[in-house]
Amino acid sequence: MTDADLIRRAEAAGIAHRYRDWRGADVAVSEETLTAILAALGDAGAGTGAGAALGPARPAAAPGPAGSAAVAPVPAGRSWGFAVQLYSLRSRASWGHGDLHDLAELAAWSARDLGAGFR
Repeated sequence: MTDADLIRRAEAAGIAHRYRDWRGADVAVSEETLTAILAALGDAGAGTGAGAALGPARPAAAPGPAGSAAVAPVPAGRSWGFAVQLYSLRSRASWGHGDLHDLAELAAWSARDLGAGFR
Protein backbone atom coordinates (compact mmCIF):
# COMPACT_ATOMS: atom_id res chain seq x y z
CA MET A 1 0.00 0.00 0.00
CA THR A 2 1.35 3.43 -0.88
CA ASP A 3 1.63 6.25 1.61
CA ALA A 4 -1.09 8.15 -0.26
CA ASP A 5 -3.43 5.13 -0.12
CA LEU A 6 -2.78 4.63 3.58
CA ILE A 7 -3.45 8.31 4.27
CA ARG A 8 -6.67 8.17 2.20
CA ARG A 9 -7.87 5.11 4.13
CA ALA A 10 -7.00 6.74 7.46
CA GLU A 11 -8.84 9.95 6.55
CA ALA A 12 -11.88 7.93 5.42
CA ALA A 13 -11.94 6.33 8.87
CA GLY A 14 -11.61 9.68 10.65
CA ILE A 15 -8.00 9.07 11.70
CA ALA A 16 -5.61 12.04 11.62
CA HIS A 17 -2.34 11.28 9.84
CA ARG A 18 -0.64 14.43 11.19
CA TYR A 19 -0.90 16.37 14.45
CA ARG A 20 0.71 19.26 16.29
CA ASP A 21 2.65 18.28 19.40
CA TRP A 22 2.89 20.26 22.63
CA ARG A 23 5.71 22.35 21.20
CA GLY A 24 3.69 23.26 18.11
CA ALA A 25 5.74 21.05 15.77
CA ASP A 26 3.94 19.25 12.95
CA VAL A 27 4.31 15.47 13.41
CA ALA A 28 3.43 12.73 10.90
CA VAL A 29 1.86 9.56 12.30
CA SER A 30 3.93 6.52 11.34
CA GLU A 31 2.73 4.01 8.73
CA GLU A 32 2.93 1.31 11.39
CA THR A 33 0.59 3.22 13.71
CA LEU A 34 -1.92 4.06 10.97
CA THR A 35 -1.95 0.43 9.80
CA ALA A 36 -2.47 -0.84 13.36
CA ILE A 37 -5.35 1.58 14.00
CA LEU A 38 -7.03 0.69 10.71
CA ALA A 39 -6.70 -3.01 11.52
CA ALA A 40 -8.14 -2.44 15.02
CA LEU A 41 -11.13 -0.71 13.42
CA GLY A 42 -11.77 -3.78 11.30
CA ASP A 43 -10.14 -2.80 8.02
CA ALA A 44 -9.30 -6.26 6.69
CA GLY A 45 -7.05 -4.76 4.02
CA ALA A 46 -4.89 -2.74 6.40
CA GLY A 47 -1.28 -3.30 5.42
CA THR A 48 -2.13 -5.51 2.44
CA GLY A 49 -3.52 -3.09 -0.11
CA ALA A 50 -6.68 -5.22 -0.38
CA GLY A 51 -10.19 -4.56 0.88
CA ALA A 52 -12.70 -1.78 0.46
CA ALA A 53 -12.38 1.72 1.89
CA LEU A 54 -13.56 2.04 5.45
CA GLY A 55 -17.01 3.28 6.22
CA PRO A 56 -18.05 4.84 9.52
CA ALA A 57 -16.43 3.35 12.62
CA ARG A 58 -18.41 0.50 14.13
CA PRO A 59 -19.11 0.70 17.86
CA ALA A 60 -17.92 -2.11 20.07
CA ALA A 61 -20.59 -4.42 21.42
CA ALA A 62 -20.91 -4.76 25.16
CA PRO A 63 -22.80 -7.52 26.94
CA GLY A 64 -26.32 -6.41 27.76
CA PRO A 65 -29.09 -7.96 29.82
CA ALA A 66 -29.71 -11.68 29.35
CA GLY A 67 -26.68 -12.08 27.08
CA SER A 68 -27.86 -9.64 24.41
CA ALA A 69 -25.34 -7.24 22.89
CA ALA A 70 -25.93 -3.56 23.66
CA VAL A 71 -24.21 -1.22 21.21
CA ALA A 72 -23.11 2.21 22.39
CA PRO A 73 -23.98 5.03 19.98
CA VAL A 74 -21.09 6.58 18.08
CA PRO A 75 -21.00 10.40 18.25
CA ALA A 76 -21.65 12.06 14.88
CA GLY A 77 -18.67 14.39 15.28
CA ARG A 78 -15.77 14.94 17.58
CA SER A 79 -16.43 15.01 21.29
CA TRP A 80 -14.34 15.64 24.36
CA GLY A 81 -14.34 14.96 28.07
CA PHE A 82 -12.14 15.17 31.12
CA ALA A 83 -9.59 12.46 31.90
CA VAL A 84 -9.20 12.25 35.66
CA GLN A 85 -7.88 9.84 38.23
CA LEU A 86 -10.87 8.50 40.15
CA TYR A 87 -9.14 8.95 43.50
CA SER A 88 -8.64 12.65 42.77
CA LEU A 89 -12.39 13.30 42.64
CA ARG A 90 -13.81 14.36 45.97
CA SER A 91 -17.16 15.72 46.97
CA ARG A 92 -18.87 16.40 50.27
CA ALA A 93 -20.91 13.24 49.75
CA SER A 94 -17.95 10.93 49.03
CA TRP A 95 -15.91 8.85 51.45
CA GLY A 96 -12.83 11.08 51.33
CA HIS A 97 -11.59 10.15 47.89
CA GLY A 98 -13.34 9.72 44.57
CA ASP A 99 -16.05 7.20 43.98
CA LEU A 100 -18.14 6.32 40.95
CA HIS A 101 -20.92 8.71 41.99
CA ASP A 102 -18.40 11.57 41.90
CA LEU A 103 -17.29 10.44 38.44
CA ALA A 104 -20.91 10.38 37.23
CA GLU A 105 -21.44 13.87 38.65
CA LEU A 106 -18.35 15.17 36.83
CA ALA A 107 -19.54 13.64 33.56
CA ALA A 108 -23.06 15.05 33.96
CA TRP A 109 -21.83 18.53 34.93
CA SER A 110 -19.26 18.74 32.12
CA ALA A 111 -21.82 17.60 29.54
CA ARG A 112 -24.58 19.87 30.79
CA ASP A 113 -22.60 23.05 31.51
CA LEU A 114 -19.55 22.75 29.25
CA GLY A 115 -20.74 20.69 26.28
CA ALA A 116 -18.52 17.66 26.88
CA GLY A 117 -19.33 14.46 24.96
CA PHE A 118 -20.79 12.50 27.87
CA ARG A 119 -24.40 11.33 28.01
